[in-house]
Order: sequence, then C-alpha cells, then structure tokens
Amino acid sequence: MKNTVAKKNFFIAIFILSLACLTSTVSAYEIMGWIPPYNLENSKKIIAHQAGDIKTSDWLTRFGLQFWGPTKEGGVQFVTHESPLNDELVHLFVFWGKANKIPVYLTIYNNNKEWDWALARSAFKDNRHTFVKNLVATMERYQLDGIDIDLEGNGDFDTDREAFKKFIVELSIAVKTKGKKITVSSFHSPCTNAPHMGWWKDWVGYVDIIQSMGYADLYEGSMEEFVLNGKACENGAHLFKYSWQTQYGVHSGFKNAKVLMGVPASTTTWGSGGKGSSIQNHLDEIAELKTGIAIWDLPGMMDNQWSSSETFKMLKTFKEKE
Repeated sequence: MKNTVAKKNFFIAIFILSLACLTSTVSAYEIMGWIPPYNLENSKKIIAHQAGDIKTSDWLTRFGLQFWGPTKEGGVQFVTHESPLNDELVHLFVFWGKANKIPVYLTIYNNNKEWDWALARSAFKDNRHTFVKNLVATMERYQLDGIDIDLEGNGDFDTDREAFKKFIVELSIAVKTKGKKITVSSFHSPCTNAPHMGWWKDWVGYVDIIQSMGYADLYEGSMEEFVLNGKACENGAHLFKYSWQTQYGVHSGFKNAKVLMGVPASTTTWGSGGKGSSIQNHLDEIAELKTGIAIWDLPGMMDNQWSSSETFKMLKTFKEKE
C-alpha cells in the first residue's frame, strides 16, 4: 500500500512540474537561428561577428545545433554526410552560448542527402521510448538548453500523426522535468508533408515554440494559393501570408509569440506587395503580429547584407520591441 501511495505521489509531482513548465511564457520578437553541419567556418565567424557597434550576441535569442540524426533503433548520433562533427565543435558553440546567455538547442534532423521519413518514423514510432531517452541523454551530456525537432517528410504522412503526437508528448514531459524546452520545425501548409500545420493543435501545452519553415515563400503580400492534386488547400486561402500563418497558430491554441516566421538568410529581398521586399519591410510586418523570426541559416548571413551594420541594427531593434 505504501509503495502504491508513493508511486501516486511521484506521478502527481511530475504532473504538476510538467504543467508549470508547460505554461512558461515566451517573449515576443524572438530571433531563432541554426548552425548546420556544413559551412562551419562561417558559423564560427557569425557568432563572433560585430557590425558597427552591434554583435550577434546583441540580437540572437536562441539557436539550434543541427548536428544530430536518429538511427532506426532510436539512437542519436552525429550526422556524417556533411562536415566532420565532434565534441570539440559542440563545446565551442555551447561555451559561446553560455557566455552570452543565449540558449543552445539540440536540433535532431533526418536528412541524409535527402529527407528520410522512414528513418524518422522508425525512431519516433517504432522505438519511441528509446529515442526519447537518447535525446534527453544527449541534451544533458552537452549541457544544452532544450531539444529542437526537425524531422521532415515530403509527401502525405498523416497516418503517422498520432505516433508523432505521442512522441512529442513523451519527449516534452521528459525534457521539461529537466527544466528545458522543446521546439518543432513545421511545414508551412496544413495540407501535405510532415509534420505540417494541421498537426499543430496536437502539440498545445507540450511544444514551447513552432518554427514555420516558409522562408522565402512567406511574405505578407503573398496572394498565392497552394494547390495539391488539383484541389486548393484551405479553400484557396492565401496561406503564405505572415498574418495567415500567425492566425492559424492562434486558432490551433498557440499564442502569437510561439509561432515564429521562417526567413531566409540566403537572400535579402523576397516576396512582393505588403510593405515591400526588404529585410526591414519583413521585420516590420512580423513585428506588427507580435511574433518572432527563425533565420535559416546563420552562416549564410555572412555572405550578404544580413551581416551588415544596418541589418544588425534592425535585428537588435526588432528583438527589443515592447
């Protein structure tokens, strides 16, 4: 009887702890970025970069190390199809993050020269408990601040929606009991690919932030309809507008600030209409929606105007909006 009571109290404590973490607030105007497993010299340059009197650490609020991939058995390992990765590299970026009080996340992804959903499914569905255990262990090993899920599939995988939800719930509870956070990168249409916007409502209360991976596809002036197999998604809605994406997140149960608009570091002008196509125009439109941005990818910023003093000033101003 005592063991039963003890177990009951333990699970109640865990439940209360998870609820406290689940209701944690997220500030608006966050600026997320990623360090991919390539172009590592530019990655080292961007974190040390200063443009005018503004440093990267003055505007970046969080970044993910996209260094790890799943195994079919639910393991977590360094990816091997790009630049060689090792503990020393991880420690370099983690040290910089901690020195500047910028959270660093473990980004797990399933691209081995192409997106391998079967690999992801084997990990999160067939070996869920093992996968969760290994993700949390890797996060703890490198003293990371959370886990960022970037498992992608090109095609119709709605049959895996329930299994993905179970994975997110189990991982979220495991991560939050450690005082850490979980984020998910999602496709920017609710009609195809995985995971997509139609799955968002499954994650309410478990996922802290969603990154909508629209990048150059997203802009407030967009009048584009998404047509799949001859049928217009969402009855022909202009779903690549920043405002439509944000509203969809709110209707799914997320606050504005928890759905970040993906923006491309590979170009400094994209889209048309709205306020315009410049970086400043896009930041102004997104700020009006009281949400943040997710930049893909950080080393790409070194190759164009993104690394200029003008843009760094824009980013710092964006981050500091009230």
